[in-house]
Amino acid sequence: MKTLTPRQRQVLDFITDHICEHGFAPSIREICTAMGIKSTNGVSEHIETLCRKGYLLRDAQRNLARAIRPKHLPTGNRGTLEIPLLGKVTAGAPRLAVEESEERLCVDRSLLGEERDVFALRIVGESMIERGIHDGDLVFVRQTRDAKDGDVVITLIGDEATCKLFYSEPSRRRIRLQPANAAMEPIYVAKDVFRETMILGVVVGLFRTL
Repeated sequence: MKTLTPRQRQVLDFITDHICEHGFAPSIREICTAMGIKSTNGVSEHIETLCRKGYLLRDAQRNLARAIRPKHLPTGNRGTLEIPLLGKVTAGAPRLAVEESEERLCVDRSLLGEERDVFALRIVGESMIERGIHDGDLVFVRQTRDAKDGDVVITLIGDEATCKLFYSEPSRRRIRLQPANAAMEPIYVAKDVFRETMILGVVVGLFRTL
C-alpha cells in the first residue's frame, strides 16, 4: 500500500481507536472536532484518500463516514462482524420504538459465535431486569420468525416493538409476552391475531457500558 502523510496517519489512527472503543466508526464531524479540521470537506478528502490507498474499506452501498473501517483492524483472529444498530426498543409497555439508523457496530466475531443475520437494539425500560437486561443496554438480536417458550424475543405489536419472554399457551389460544420483572404484568395476544411476522428476532447477546 502507498505511504501516508502524518495527517493521514492521524486520521486513520483516530478512526481505528474510535472503532475499538465504541464499536463503530466516528462521524465526519467527530473527526473534524478531534483533529481540529474546520471543513467537513477536508475530512472527506482524507477518507477518500485512505480508501484509495487501501487503508480504509467502505460499504459501497452506504455513502457515510460510519460505513468505513480500517482494512487491518486490531481484533481477534476470527475478525469482526458489522452489525446494524437499528434504534431503540422498549422493555416495558409497548410503544413505537424501532427507529431506522445509519449506524453500524463492529463486534468481535468470537462474541457471537456462528450467529448470522444479527442486528442491535438499545433497550429502554426495566421490564427485563430479572434476566439481566437493563435500561440502556444494547442487545444483539438474531433475525428469525420462530421462537420457543422461554426465548427472549423482540416482537412487534402493530407498529410497536417490545422485548419480552415468549410463551405459547395453546389451551388458551394465546401468546404470552412475559416481562422479567415481578412488578409488571404480562401482555397477551390472541393466537389467531399473532402472526410469525410479529417476531423480529431472538436476543442472543448483550453489551453494557460500565
